[in-house]
Amino acid sequence: RYPNIQYSHDPISDSLFHDPNNGNQHGLSWADWQREQVHKFVRQIYDIAMEIDPMLKVSAAVIGKYNYSFVSWDGYNACYQDGKQWTYEGKMDFLAPMMYWPIGQTNPWAPFEVLARDWVLCLFLRR
Repeated sequence: RYPNIQYSHDPISDSLFHDPNNGNQHGLSWADWQREQVHKFVRQIYDIAMEIDPMLKVSAAVIGKYNYSFVSWDGYNACYQDGKQWTYEGKMDFLAPMMYWPIGQTNPWAPFEVLARDWVLCLFLRR
């Protein structure tokens, strides 16, 4: 994941993002392009791991709030990670959502039970 939205505005990333031939062939927005860079990395790591040992299990500790753009920080929008996509593609064997608050918390934007159910459904829909 990227630690924040402005993290990789370095000359190489900016050049690739603006290059329609070699870097951003699909004309993605900055956020979607960054997310795709993380996807590529995850795909490569998974494929290499399976070549080394098909019995290996690949996991990721993902931000517990998946796509909650109305809050200040979530995995999809703030860190460009898409754990659900990785599982849908079969490039992640299991996820450990980082949800470090109590069950029954009254916070309406991230109730533990709702987020946990959302992640469980994601894993059951895999492949």
